[in-house]
Amino acid sequence: MCFCEGLKLVCEDILKAVRNRPCLITLQTIHFSACNIQNEAFTACAIQWASEIFGFPMPEVKVAFDSTEPPYGRYIYDFSNKL
Repeated sequence: MCFCEGLKLVCEDILKAVRNRPCLITLQTIHFSACNIQNEAFTACAIQWASEIFGFPMPEVKVAFDSTEPPYGRYIYDFSNKL
């Protein structure tokens, strides 16, 4: 799941915030509107959520929009700064 991938990308930041103590994150539900959802957006959401909960700065995630991608366009997320 892409949400878990986002947590993996910031796991070092999370570990620093909890001072390397064990930490269990449980995802129980995700609420979103019934619109055109991109799975990659869940990765960005996880990073944003973790930065807010654990108090570290939100890493830069570059986003571009490709309007030529059918049917409605597509956001292109660049997570390379966290890889």
